[in-house]
Formats: sequence, C-alpha cells, structure tokens
Amino acid sequence: MDQVKVVFESEEGTEALWATSVERGFVVDNYPFYLKGVCFEDVVEAQLLAPGIYRYTGTVEKSGNSLYRVWFDAQHAGRATALLADLVRLGCGHERGDSDGGSLVAVNIPGAVDADAAWKILEKGLHEETWVVQEGDDRHPCTDGES
Repeated sequence: MDQVKVVFESEEGTEALWATSVERGFVVDNYPFYLKGVCFEDVVEAQLLAPGIYRYTGTVEKSGNSLYRVWFDAQHAGRATALLADLVRLGCGHERGDSDGGSLVAVNIPGAVDADAAWKILEKGLHEETWVVQEGDDRHPCTDGES
C-alpha cells in the first residue's frame, strides 16, 4: 500500500503526517510532533488536495496508543537519550527532531505497554530537570483511582 501525506490543521498549527490508505480511510504511520488528539495508528478520514496529499476531515477510529512530547536542550542530551532507551525497552517508540538548541521527541506509548511504568520514566526526566513533558493525548485508562 502506498503512503500519502495527511495534512492536519489545528490550534497548534499545521502538521503533515504519513499515512497508509485502508478501506475506512487512512492509518497514521508516524508520531505527531505538535498535534494534540492524534496518535500513531489512528484511522482518519481525509479529503484529496493533490496527488498523494490529503486534508484531515475527521477521526474514524482512535488507536489505543498514547502520545507525549519531551523537549530537552543539548546539555541534557546524554541523559535524555538514556531515558528514551528505557522507554524503548518498555515497548514505547519515539521520533526525534534535533535543532541547534535541543531536541523535540514525540513518544508513543502503545496500548499494550504499562503506561504507569512509562510515565515513571517521563516523570523521572521531569524531576531531574532533564526535559519538559507535554501530553499530546493520553488514552490509557487511569489506574490511580482518579477519573
């Protein structure tokens, strides 16, 4: 199946994500860096703009994945890389964008991964002041008694 770009427009700005065409729409193939409410493996509807480029029009089915973003500056890159490796060992994935001043990382927590264990790693980096964390979309059930 061929990949296409699906363009999402939101309050966060415009972001184009790779997606694969399926019968019900398009499956998102990568992790959003800026969007909220969109995760890896979501099935979305989109309208053709140009060959291979579509505009998001709605979500057909949400995946069980959760998305967080972390940002760290260059001086914390070594520690952040170690913490990201801990997340990968749990079964999480990530995509990283580097710039002169630091890195922005989109972290995917699959539905089958222990979200509490993943959050402990994210929180550890936060408390150590290695990075800052932003929620993109947390879809894991709450296990601490809160609703």
